[in-house]
Amino acid sequence: MLPEERQELITHEIKKSKYCSIVDLSTRLNVSTATIRRDLQALSASNVIRLTRGGAAYVFANTVQEPAYTVKSALHLEEKERIGLAACRLVKPGETILLDTGTTVFQMTPGLREIQNLMVATNDVLIASELASCANVSLCVLGGLVRKGYYTTTGFWTQQALESMHVDRFFLSCDAVDISGGCSITNSEEILVKQLMLNACNECYLLADHTKFESVAFIRVCGVERLRGIITGRELSQKTRQEYEAMGVQMILV
Repeated sequence: MLPEERQELITHEIKKSKYCSIVDLSTRLNVSTATIRRDLQALSASNVIRLTRGGAAYVFANTVQEPAYTVKSALHLEEKERIGLAACRLVKPGETILLDTGTTVFQMTPGLREIQNLMVATNDVLIASELASCANVSLCVLGGLVRKGYYTTTGFWTQQALESMHVDRFFLSCDAVDISGGCSITNSEEILVKQLMLNACNECYLLADHTKFESVAFIRVCGVERLRGIITGRELSQKTRQEYEAMGVQMILV
């Protein structure tokens, strides 16, 4: 594991628990306490965490940062699998769907293999790789520049394809979702692609694990009123669920 990936996991563990000891982190990540101390010092220098006696506490901030793809794919995996399966239940045979890039949307691929006569368009090369051999799927891969380390296409060619596209359903991903701030992401290169995807669909469903809620990222994709529904884990609080339902958003908790 690269130091950057390990530090992302350390940050996640501290954020989740509010405080972690060096010994606890060493056990969770299966590395030496000396390695944990070095990582904590690096994170402290970046003002991500605050060092305490024998451990570290999280420095709270409202704006999220984007972790490495390998880290994102490992976080809340079981919840993401549930979300992906639930999203597939909305897809009917013969439909045309558009899949956004992301580790949660990726979890739709096993379920899509079981649905007949699908047309699937995506700008995620990992999703495309999973579906390329499916006999029941006609696959359209949106061309463009591949964002290194994140397996997504962006830029002029991606945008050109989307401007003439129309689909039944779009499954969106984001880095953060807030009742007033809407859906937002950290990487500005992807913003126009996501907005063109929104323009191309009859219905949009957001796929997001429960940790994405009540936070904002660098740039706004759309307001929550633009969503037909949100599919998330049953870990989401009842209060948060009711707030979105009051906005007319269908909430599917799995």
